[in-house]
Amino acid sequence: MMGFHFQGVAQSGGNSTFDFLNLVAPARAAGLGGNAISTRADDIVLFAQNPALLRPAMDLQVSTSYVGHLAGIKFGNVMFAKDFSKVGTFGFNMQYVSYGEFEETNINAEQIGVYKAGEYAFNVAWAKALDSNLFVGANVKYILSSFGSNTSNGVATDVALNWFNDDKFWSAAVVVKNVGMQLKTYDGAEREKLPFEIQVGVTRKLPKAPFRFSLILQQMQKFDLSYKDPSSSGIDPLTGESKEEKLSTFNKFSKHAILNLEILFTQNFNVRVGYNFYDDMNCDSQRKRD
Repeated sequence: MMGFHFQGVAQSGGNSTFDFLNLVAPARAAGLGGNAISTRADDIVLFAQNPALLRPAMDLQVSTSYVGHLAGIKFGNVMFAKDFSKVGTFGFNMQYVSYGEFEETNINAEQIGVYKAGEYAFNVAWAKALDSNLFVGANVKYILSSFGSNTSNGVATDVALNWFNDDKFWSAAVVVKNVGMQLKTYDGAEREKLPFEIQVGVTRKLPKAPFRFSLILQQMQKFDLSYKDPSSSGIDPLTGESKEEKLSTFNKFSKHAILNLEILFTQNFNVRVGYNFYDDMNCDSQRKRD
C-alpha cells in the first residue's frame, strides 16, 4: 500500500497537554491527510481514530506502527482486536512517543545523570452494531507523561458513531475526542486542558470504479482556527487604517477540511492521497512568524 501525506503541524500546539494523542502513526491514516474517521474497511488501524469503526471482521487482527521523526523522536502504536459476538468488538491500543535521552545537570551546569522522556496512552475501545447500518463506539484512555522525575497522568474517552450503507457505498462518522482531565499535573504546574476535539466525516466509493473519496471536518468545536499574527494587527502609521488580517467566512470554514482519495487497484495494492487545509494554515502561520 502506498500513501502520500502533505502535512506540516499536526495540531495547534500550546493550547493543551498530552498533544501527542493527535500524532498519526498508521500509514493508512497518514496517507489520507492524517484522518480516516469515516473510512469503512476491515483494517484494525482505523479504530485508532474512530472506535465505532471496530467490527467483527477485525477479530484477532494485530497491527504495529512506527515513525522515526526529527531529532531522534520516535512514535507509534501497537493494536489488537477481539470480537465477542454478544457484547461487541473490543480493541486494545498502546500509543507511545519517545523523545530520547537528555543530560541532567545541576545549577552549576555539571552533568549529574541522564534521564529519558516519553509519553504513553493505554486505550481500551469497544464498538457494537445498533442496527444493520449504525455502529456506536467508545474508548477509555489512561495517559502517562514522563520527563525524568517530572511526571503527569490523566484519563480521557472518545465516543463515536458510524453509519454506513454498503449498497449505496456511503459511510459517515461523528467523533468526540479526548473528553477527560489531567489527574496529576507536572511539578509546580496548574492543571491543563486535554486536546478536546469534534470531528465529522463522510466517505463515498464510486460503485463501478476503484475510487473512494472522503471529506473530513476537524476542530468543529471552534469555528475560527486562524492564527492572529501580532505583527499584522494595529494601526498603519502611514494610512491610519487597521492592519488586522481578516479572513472570509468561507476561508475560516475551509480550514477545518481534509480531502482525501483512495485508488483501490487490488486488495493488497492501493494508492492514497490526502490534503489537510488546517496543516496548510499552520505552515503559513509558521512562515509568518519566521
